[in-house]
Amino acid sequence: MKQYLRLSSDILMVVFIPFLVVLFIEFVLRLGMGPFAENVSFVSAIFASLIAVCAFVWIKKGIILGLIPIFIASTAMVFLYGTEFSLRLRFFYFFASFLLLTLSAILMYAMARISRRHSMSYVRTIALFFIGVLFFMGGMALVDFLFGFLNPEIGMLQSLLLGIRSGLMLGCGVSIVVLLLSQRDK
Repeated sequence: MKQYLRLSSDILMVVFIPFLVVLFIEFVLRLGMGPFAENVSFVSAIFASLIAVCAFVWIKKGIILGLIPIFIASTAMVFLYGTEFSLRLRFFYFFASFLLLTLSAILMYAMARISRRHSMSYVRTIALFFIGVLFFMGGMALVDFLFGFLNPEIGMLQSLLLGIRSGLMLGCGVSIVVLLLSQRDK
């Protein structure tokens, strides 16, 4: 019973913390930029939650079962995020994003576990958080830059900046969850 309660609290933490963190960041950006910013959307928050779920399954069940939620999440995001891209191109975009960002989350989780074994301090935790955010910014910038070649309407610099912006939000949400998971594991 105790293990079931812990698993359910972990799942709630993995789903809701990235969702709320990304919504908060989008809300603050909306307030800071005023009427020039777009409306607050739930797509980035759902994206962060799905990345956290993929990383959680990968951590708990291994790489083979970790690929199943990546595939399912990519399919779900194709239908949530409607753009002018073809369905196949959107699927590959989200699959590459989920795969790269989940790998970044797993790498950060491994670094946090190693650091925890060697008496992890608050300074190391904060440094790992910022390293995780940088991983996510670089990962999304890379994916958006590469897929920017396929979209002639958006310039390369603009797609790179969009990737950095979305990677910042996703990295903040998922990095918090990954650090919390590394602290909770025995």
